[in-house]
Amino acid sequence: MTASLVSSACWSRPTSPSTSPTPAWTGSPSCPGPINQRLPKVLKAPEGHTYAWTENPLGINGYYLVSKGEKTPYRLKLRSASYNNIQALVELLPGTLVADMVAILGSMFFVVGDIDK
Repeated sequence: MTASLVSSACWSRPTSPSTSPTPAWTGSPSCPGPINQRLPKVLKAPEGHTYAWTENPLGINGYYLVSKGEKTPYRLKLRSASYNNIQALVELLPGTLVADMVAILGSMFFVVGDIDK
């Protein structure tokens, strides 16, 4: 997918750092076409690559899609919010006591199944 495809889908990213990191549906008249429509069983992505993200209760999930224009994508990489949350342990754990690790790990919310890639 190309940047023009993403922009034609009418998604906009907040530009100022003070805005919320959630993706925003513009819903503007510049987005032609039907919005509520049945999709075919097989979606063929156009040739190219794109990155998209969504927000969920754990944080932000990232999706990277590479397509060669075939029925299935060439590559689809997912970066879950749990993986990002675990990266904070590098900063939190050095110098702490082993007994404190239980409280630190208990205060962080992550899904172990998301982390083992």
